[in-house]
Amino acid sequence: MAYENLTAIPDEFRAGDTIKWTQNLTNYQPDAWTLKYVFVKDGDQVIVTGTDNGDSSHLLTINLASAFESGTYKWSSYVTDEVDRHTIEDGRVEVLVNYETATSGYDDRSHIKKTLDALEAIIEGRASRDQESYSIAGRSLSRMPVPDLIQWRDKYKAYHAQEIKAERIKRGLGHSGRIEVRFK
Repeated sequence: MAYENLTAIPDEFRAGDTIKWTQNLTNYQPDAWTLKYVFVKDGDQVIVTGTDNGDSSHLLTINLASAFESGTYKWSSYVTDEVDRHTIEDGRVEVLVNYETATSGYDDRSHIKKTLDALEAIIEGRASRDQESYSIAGRSLSRMPVPDLIQWRDKYKAYHAQEIKAERIKRGLGHSGRIEVRFK
């Protein structure tokens, strides 16, 4: 996805990509005010400082040198003239993994998909076991009954189907749901 000629920070971007956006702040012209974005996540902080775009707007650029790791960042933007400071807005942005710099063995599955895979592995492994609980030397161990595991697996299958549907819609591919129409 191209992240140029934007008029606002995108909701998500991939770490390492160049993102450029302009902001026109009528009351805070770039010749007198500096626009800054502060991004924070897990104690880390990244600051992006705007420059004068030459058309009375602030140009902000995130580039490869920016220290963004994947994850959800909270951000706040503000202007300053070195004497006064005014908060403009705040929000969240999702920084996606840069697969080029990801370490080997990176697991890109969502929490839902990981849980679904684990439930299916447990169900497959339990097919040959007869005992749901047992005791040895005064200590006992209980396992979730197979019908409960299947119920949870079915829930997570539905959650995973919703994830896939949302991803397809986000990418403009539509979805496989039915649309019913009734004519009178």
